[in-house]
Amino acid sequence: MTRTAVLFFSLTILLLSPQLSLARRVTLTAADGHPLVATVRQPKGKDLRAGVVLLPMYRSTRQSWQPLVTALTRAGLTTLALDLRGHGESRLDGRGNDDGERVLARDPALFNAMDLDAAAAADWLVGQGIPANRIVLVGASVGCSVAIKAVALGRVRAAAVVVMTPGNNYLGVNTLDHIRHWPGTPLLILSSEEEKGRGAL
Repeated sequence: MTRTAVLFFSLTILLLSPQLSLARRVTLTAADGHPLVATVRQPKGKDLRAGVVLLPMYRSTRQSWQPLVTALTRAGLTTLALDLRGHGESRLDGRGNDDGERVLARDPALFNAMDLDAAAAADWLVGQGIPANRIVLVGASVGCSVAIKAVALGRVRAAAVVVMTPGNNYLGVNTLDHIRHWPGTPLLILSSEEEKGRGAL
């Protein structure tokens, strides 16, 4: 293939692909007053038709979702990648206390409050004009537990939930108990035989 053909092909891809807006850092507040930080990205010039809340794994941050963010945005979806409390830029609580220490100590009370973080993220998207029934929660590791609990308790009315390697009772969040109260929301669970031996669903 000649250089001209390669250049033409590349320009065609760029012109036909949805243009991406710049990522925006936004601040949220959970229902219990905990400050949260997230990154929002949406297709440029498109209506806000559907959104995805991305919940990271234990001791990870919203930046870990970047490869998926690009793919989802190009598919026409608005993404909100969240730093869960105690992680990344959401380390400090409303009184300025460092919840990062509680993360390291695996404090169950901290992790059991994270469903409020997921709810704040979904509510933010609703406030931007995305219908509640057009929002999907995606979680990894403890983000799975958070997503499942938020929907099971009715804090988020999601269109669907996708979880990657959820634990039965990870960091004190009893996912099996929450699954028993599942409201019928479409749920995709991705796991492996290897992780099943370590307590994954």
